[in-house]
Amino acid sequence: MPSAVTARSASGEAEGHVTLSEEYASLVPPLSAADKEWLEFEVADAGAVVGDGSRLASKIVLSPEMNGMVVGVMHTHSQNRN
Repeated sequence: MPSAVTARSASGEAEGHVTLSEEYASLVPPLSAADKEWLEFEVADAGAVVGDGSRLASKIVLSPEMNGMVVGVMHTHSQNRN
């Protein structure tokens, strides 16, 4: 049964930017223009780059083919707002 994943900061605030290897990025839909724009805003102060493997964590639906996947959780702009 597929399930969505959401990365959260220590404060419980939903965070979005994760990176996937090319192997696993091909198993999920590409970023929409709106999602890419949001991620570019979120990573602006963190020095990160939105790349081909960038995704919003909350939009990843897990499947058996993703068994063993390692996800990079990126520091985002919203974590600097506290």
